[in-house]
Amino acid sequence: MKKLVFFITMLFSISGFTQEINGDSVPDKSAEFPGGETALYEFLNNTIKYPEYEFQQRIGGKVYVYFIIDESGKTKDIKIAKGIKDAPALEDEAIRVIKAMPYWIPGIHNGKPTAMQFTIPILFNTRRQTELAPATKSSIILPPPNPKLLPK
Repeated sequence: MKKLVFFITMLFSISGFTQEINGDSVPDKSAEFPGGETALYEFLNNTIKYPEYEFQQRIGGKVYVYFIIDESGKTKDIKIAKGIKDAPALEDEAIRVIKAMPYWIPGIHNGKPTAMQFTIPILFNTRRQTELAPATKSSIILPPPNPKLLPK
């Protein structure tokens, strides 16, 4: 596998929600990646490695990764919510990256740390020219790749 900094076009749309607690599912404060959303995008961009075979064959798509941030801030119960047909290496890479995350700042509900569920879609795209999807308030589109960092 080759590390491709800024070559993987990733659209991260992060949606988090607490497990239902006494019929109330709205947390006082959502779990947060250390350093905030910008640090999360930087971590993902620097950590994801596009599997070489899938890159060479131009296999890509969106992998939805489900996970829980527990009361201590640790990621757990990491699963593929929706994967890419015939591309288990992309799914494995998405899981590897979530497992590699540092501890998060846990969510707070009724003044106490609480577990929260998250789903992050990661778009693996091998095209050099990026077709940008419309951004929403809870999504980010990374800039086009730096040609100096691309494999030859």
